[in-house]
Order: sequence, then structure tokens, then C-alpha cells
Amino acid sequence: MEPISFTAHNIKLENGEYTKPEMGGDVSQYPCFVAARRVLFWQVTDEHILIPIAGAHGIDDECLAHLRPVPCGPALDDLGSRGGYQDLRFRASRADEPGDFQFVLDTLKVENAIAVPWRAGD
Repeated sequence: MEPISFTAHNIKLENGEYTKPEMGGDVSQYPCFVAARRVLFWQVTDEHILIPIAGAHGIDDECLAHLRPVPCGPALDDLGSRGGYQDLRFRASRADEPGDFQFVLDTLKVENAIAVPWRAGD
């Protein structure tokens, strides 16, 4: 397998080497480039229930244990429905002023979160 070639950013690889050491600092100094510690996927079922999916990056049984499936629907205005049917995207961080999505951070027990919906197919 050939190594991946990076052309624009200095990224620290798992082995500690940098892709562009001549650039000095790496992209982890910039919050928008820091990798996610966890990635949680949700799925809308045929019964209009939003369920968390096991097995994603950094998601263990303990994390899943406190998440519950929630009803959702195209005509509803709750967070799950807006994400599952209305393509709501959001970003929340405890470093920001409290906003509409602080309860998400509390529920997930994280410092920051983003949500990006996409259609995975029928």
C-alpha cells in the first residue's frame, strides 16, 4: 500500500511523523481541524423512531446506554424530527454562549458537538 500524499496541511500521523514538517505547527492547533473523538450515527426507522446506531468511532456500550430512541416525524418540530426530516444542521460548544443546543451537550456528556444529516437511502 502506498502512503497517502498530502499537499496542503501539516498533519501529525499516528506514528508521530508529520506530512509537512517544514511548515512547523500542525493543523491540530486550529480547532476546526481537530479530529472527532466520537462519531455517533442515528437512523430514522420506518416507524418514525430515531435510534442511535452501535459501533461507530469512539461509541461504546456505556455511551449508548444513556441514549434512548425517540419518536420523530416530518410534521414535528423537535430536534430529532428537524434533523431526521428537515435537514437541520447544528454546532454547539460549551465554550460558546449558551444556545438552543446546550441540552444536547448535556445529554451526550460532551464539550462540543455537530450534527449533519444525510440521506443514506431507503
